[in-house]
Amino acid sequence: MSKIGFKRLSRGVKLLTSHIHTQVQSALTRITSTGFDASELENDAGTFRVNVSLGNITPKTFFQSVDGVKYMKTCAGFTLPPPQESFSATAVVSPTTPVYILESIGLSMDTQATPFVTVRADGSLSKTEADKAAFNITIQRKPMDVFTASAIGLPITVGSLPAVSPEMTNVVLSLDYPNILWNSEFNRFNPGVSADLDTVFDPYSAYLISVDCGSFAESATELRIDSLLITMKFRTKLLERDSGSAAIQNIPESPELPAAAQYNARYTVPETIATPAANAVIRADTGGGDDGVSGALAKTDVKFLRGLLGGLTDRSRRWGPSNIKTDAAYEVISVPMWGNGWYCKGNQAAADADAVLLEKLPFVGASPYNQMTMDRRIIPIRFPFTVHHVIAFCNYSGKLTSVPADEAIDYSTVNQWSSAASATLTHTVGVGIGTGIRSDLTSSRNVALASWTRSTIDKYRISRLEYRDPTNGKSYCQGDLLSVPLVYPAGTTGVGYNSSVNAALDNTGKPIFVGQTNSTDLARSPMADTPGGTNTVRAQDGYEQFLDIRWGIQQGSVTGLNGMDNSEVIIGQGGFQVYIIGKKHLC
Repeated sequence: MSKIGFKRLSRGVKLLTSHIHTQVQSALTRITSTGFDASELENDAGTFRVNVSLGNITPKTFFQSVDGVKYMKTCAGFTLPPPQESFSATAVVSPTTPVYILESIGLSMDTQATPFVTVRADGSLSKTEADKAAFNITIQRKPMDVFTASAIGLPITVGSLPAVSPEMTNVVLSLDYPNILWNSEFNRFNPGVSADLDTVFDPYSAYLISVDCGSFAESATELRIDSLLITMKFRTKLLERDSGSAAIQNIPESPELPAAAQYNARYTVPETIATPAANAVIRADTGGGDDGVSGALAKTDVKFLRGLLGGLTDRSRRWGPSNIKTDAAYEVISVPMWGNGWYCKGNQAAADADAVLLEKLPFVGASPYNQMTMDRRIIPIRFPFTVHHVIAFCNYSGKLTSVPADEAIDYSTVNQWSSAASATLTHTVGVGIGTGIRSDLTSSRNVALASWTRSTIDKYRISRLEYRDPTNGKSYCQGDLLSVPLVYPAGTTGVGYNSSVNAALDNTGKPIFVGQTNSTDLARSPMADTPGGTNTVRAQDGYEQFLDIRWGIQQGSVTGLNGMDNSEVIIGQGGFQVYIIGKKHLC
């Protein structure tokens, strides 16, 4: 809705310039200077997706039986923190806090373009057991462990991780996906989509999405699920773009623009119309001038009819003066790590077919497998993006040797961090930007970095997550949500999950711009090399071509991964997740 108020004309009064020219100037100022925000646009919201790739699943291997009914939950945790300029250290929701509304959920798998299911042993297709392809998706919510008592209403000791139960406390929604979506010969839905959900998500809560594939465990033969993917579509209000050399790292300077318009600030060229003198003859057009009524209106109409401009090109350039103030939107880049059947536990025996042998892990070396094993993802940078947060989900779900096949794992007594053997097991997660594709310049820089052991995980952990069966109280899956700090020079931190939220947490850096540029925009604002680094240096000087996401695992002892107990989960069923959260731009 327009924010320009117009004066009404009355009969019998003298026509003043304030009746026409002042109001036309207000409209022209709105178009050429003030700009339009989300409330004045027909579509005031942007959309984003959270995609959860759970890889390849073998339900019959991991199922649990409760009262004769078989269940197999595979899970992934996530959270949707606000951009840094809206982040509250006490989890207080204000009028400026983004609200995320879940519109739809889609679930898909690879059926080889058939109405059948896949047999685990040889990858063949089974028609007779296609009716087993049924799922349930459940999303649960709980308060984040990391916030203070005033934020979550629980008695805790400020300065340490609160004693909050990891159990998910509230069911947000539960959806069934029957087998008819996949096994119809003529009309199949893959993905199966549940739409019009309109469910509100809290930016300061932790969420656990679980897929129940228990019907697959009812098969006579052992079936598998290939490339299981969940996609959640959200909408939220449009945002203003990030700008400023002091506020955003690695953002293009744009030296050819005026100083006030550099470092991605809005670029405007205000225009005016000529106002007639008092007692001048009222004219429609004065020979092409804009002091006439028609000429003044035409000058405004031309600007509007040419279209409103905003955002950036795919090379991080601006088209020209910007008319749109809210030309950015919230975005989540979901990166699956260690999926595709990489479930692994310590001291894995060859006779146990449930998990991958340690020797099969990449780069791990020979027994005792004490070299760092690593999973890596390369994502091309096609459009400019600003990174505000990096969140990791470390998944401990799996089947332990000591647990009967028909029972769930009870993580209240057994978990990844309780065994002495895993005391030196180190996880390292890094997000970087790099260049080197079809180029003689090969380089990379850190955007976010964290490394932890059992004793140091509280520097990054923001919440424990656990799904417990309401009938028997046992756990189906467990994991940790962790904040991976952005790089920053010592003494110059950003806003997010840091020591202001909880004293146990490491600090994070200010948002970081990533995007390719032409030679005119090679100059960037300074960017640190590590979290809390001693020097401030430029990043790739506009050459960055891709995001580089890495998750390394290493047992730092002479016994290596062989020294871990076989009840310890190294890589959970369904793998890990990394979420790169920030702002995308109108492009």
